[in-house]
Amino acid sequence: MKKTTLGLLSLVAAVTLAGGAQAQTGTPPTSPLSLEVRAGAAVPTGDFGDIAETGFTVGGDLGFMFTPTLSAYVGGTFNSFAVDDEFLALLGLGGVQADDLSYNLYGGEAGLKANFGTGTGMTPFLRGGVVYYTAELGGDGLGEDAEDNEFELGFEVGGGLALPLGPRISVTPAVSYTDIEDLNFVRAQVGLNIRF
Repeated sequence: MKKTTLGLLSLVAAVTLAGGAQAQTGTPPTSPLSLEVRAGAAVPTGDFGDIAETGFTVGGDLGFMFTPTLSAYVGGTFNSFAVDDEFLALLGLGGVQADDLSYNLYGGEAGLKANFGTGTGMTPFLRGGVVYYTAELGGDGLGEDAEDNEFELGFEVGGGLALPLGPRISVTPAVSYTDIEDLNFVRAQVGLNIRF
């Protein structure tokens, strides 16, 4: 799990550095649209933290800027957590080994993002909205994935910084909190935002 997270963060860093070299000579954005991809660690909290372990998260959003300080986003996220024996016992899977299993939460998200600053330098931001996730238990010991086919509505709030690499590309480290029914977790992510 740690190797997967480190690999994803390394990939984001490599893409960021490569894009930054091109962006230094690029032209300013001419469209209100942006695309952001991100990856990082997902840390379960509360009761969920008692039965699941830190995992990884990947996702992406399409953004639309209404003004230089306010935009809307819509996208999707995949979050995967390692599980322990207590979690499997709650699901009635006491005889299954937890080592190679994961509990995945994935689906869509939409909300608003507020930027604080001129947008020409380091710019703090806050974002928040709704998530619409389903759950899946997957791994070698199950034969087939055990899915909870019901989607649940929840919310997310977070904040971070936009660090420009050029007129169109920014690195966006961020931390967010997500709550869906009894499942809540914190995500620490690094993103790459491209303005068009």
